[in-house]
Amino acid sequence: MRRFNVWLADRMARFMQSMLCFWLIEILVLVPLAAPQFLPEVQFISSGWFQAIALPVLAVSGALSAAEIMTLIRETHDTVMAMHKEHQAEIAALHEKQNALHAHITKGAE
Repeated sequence: MRRFNVWLADRMARFMQSMLCFWLIEILVLVPLAAPQFLPEVQFISSGWFQAIALPVLAVSGALSAAEIMTLIRETHDTVMAMHKEHQAEIAALHEKQNALHAHITKGAE
């Protein structure tokens, strides 16, 4: 059931973020200007549907997006920290080589 809810929230959020949805809402808002008798229906749709369905769907979609972003951030952080550890090991090895070379040069100069 959770997978279906996530799928549905994703589909609905994508639709509500589209220009098609924008134009449908624009037309819906303009309907009462041409046909005032539909004002109660338009008010019901705008207050009922948007507040009862659209806003929670967008909230769920936002939470899902935030969770995906946090997962990506954690993965990126772990990768960067692993690379940092590798670089520290490489730098330590280079310091050892530099110290050995310096000791060799100093020994040869004496």
